[in-house]
Amino acid sequence: MSKDATALASRHSALNNRASEKSASVAQGVNTENALTVPTLAVPQLNNLAAAACIRSDYAADDLRDAAIAAGYALFEAEMKGIKGKKNLLNALAKAAQYPDEFGENWDALVDVLCDFSWHPAPGYVFLLRNVSPTLGLSVNDREIAQDIFDDTVVYWRQRNKPFWIFLL
Repeated sequence: MSKDATALASRHSALNNRASEKSASVAQGVNTENALTVPTLAVPQLNNLAAAACIRSDYAADDLRDAAIAAGYALFEAEMKGIKGKKNLLNALAKAAQYPDEFGENWDALVDVLCDFSWHPAPGYVFLLRNVSPTLGLSVNDREIAQDIFDDTVVYWRQRNKPFWIFLL
């Protein structure tokens, strides 16, 4: 089986386990709808466009950082410990990615900067969000909006043939 097929098979297996993870998480008030734990995803396969996603990962930040650098991708890291609320999340992302000064600290502005890296061109993009709480420090409504934005951003870049990863560590 090729490496790409193995990665896709691993992702498919993770998707099959999604229902049981979601049931356990719902009892704890955690939304795992879109943030999957996929420990079998091979770090060197960051260039696998079809596998790019926003995922909860057990990989060490150093391993992901090394893989992103080796691939020549733009790498953004944000410390998320203690982040509470939309404004704090947006500020942490803005600081990590060195968003342009005109960043508006709202969801629309987040979409704009995640879908326009003209100020930081690269063959792919990797966000490492370290010490992320299960709720991202957000209300249920804001968490759903953030997840939708992250997932839509992955699709946006996939349509442009550039991998875009968000690892929730």
